[in-house]
Amino acid sequence: GMDEVHDAAYVGRDGYYRSYGPTTTTVSWHAAEDTYVVTGNLPPGHMAEVVSQLPPPASQSWLAKMWRRLFS
Repeated sequence: GMDEVHDAAYVGRDGYYRSYGPTTTTVSWHAAEDTYVVTGNLPPGHMAEVVSQLPPPASQSWLAKMWRRLFS
C-alpha cells in the first residue's frame, strides 16, 4: 500500500520522476502525448536499461509543441 512508499522521490533534470519503496522502484515521465510509468524490483542498472527502450521525456517547451501542432 501507499504506507510502504518511502519519501525518497525526486524530479531530476532529466525529466524522469523516481520514487522508491522497500521492494520496488517506480519511474514515470511524459513523452509527447503519453505518460509512461515503469514499476519493478529490478536493480537500478536493469531498470535504466528498460526505461531507455521507451520514448524519452519530452524536452520541448509548451510554445514549441503548440507551434509544431499548428504549423506542421
